Amino acid sequence: MTRAARDRWAARSFDQAVRDVRNPNGPRTDSAGARAFLSGSPMLSYWCEIAVFDLNCVIDCAQTLMVTATRAGAVAPAPLKSTKTHKAQKCAV
Repeated sequence: MTRAARDRWAARSFDQAVRDVRNPNGPRTDSAGARAFLSGSPMLSYWCEIAVFDLNCVIDCAQTLMVTATRAGAVAPAPLKSTKTHKAQKCAV
C-alpha cells in the first residue's frame, strides 16, 4: 500500500468516526464505537501516526466534538484534517 493510500485510508477512518458521533439517527453501536475510538483507543494512536495527527490534539478535539454532539440542536465541529508543518504536527478543525 502506498503512502498516499494509507493517508487517504486514515483520513476516511477519522471522517467516519466523526460522522458516526455526529449522527443522532445512526445505530447506537456505531456512535459508541466511534466515541471509544476517538477517546484514545490503541487504534487512534495508530491512525494518528499514519495521518500525521497529534494524538493529544485529536483527543481534545474529539472530546469537544462529543460534548457538542450530545447537545440537542447544536452543530458539531467539522471533521479533523491533517496539516503538516515543518518539524511539527498539529490537527485542525
